[in-house]
Amino acid sequence: MQTLKLSLVRNLRDALTMREIRNECASFMTKDTGEIGVFKQIWWWFFRKDKLHLRCFLGYYTFFPVAYGIIKEEKDYVLLSGGVLQYWRGKGFGRQMFCYLIDFARVNYIKDIRLEVLKTNTAAYNLYRSLGFKKTGTRNKGAVIKMKL
Repeated sequence: MQTLKLSLVRNLRDALTMREIRNECASFMTKDTGEIGVFKQIWWWFFRKDKLHLRCFLGYYTFFPVAYGIIKEEKDYVLLSGGVLQYWRGKGFGRQMFCYLIDFARVNYIKDIRLEVLKTNTAAYNLYRSLGFKKTGTRNKGAVIKMKL
């Protein structure tokens, strides 16, 4: 198995790299956020990142950034999200990223871990099920499946 090296997003360059990966994965997003422009990402980095209670990670294979993951802290739970560049899908990087995000949340004493997945994204849905997530409901007329670990 190919190993993903994970690192915390620590600077604007990392944030812009995460934006590029996230934008390529936008068709799998559960929220209608659309693509994030460069200026919006820069504004987010300097003015919003600390207020949103996010932990952002990049996943590298050798020296190539191939995946991202986000842990968003809500009042009494965390919401996970992430994605893998299309060329690199099916190689186990999504599983490695989400295992890391789950472990990070658990080490920080967060027991209620949630995520959402599009009904049409069967590969991601099956991955989350294999990691122990259970379906808890839907939204947007069933297009989005809510899951909880």
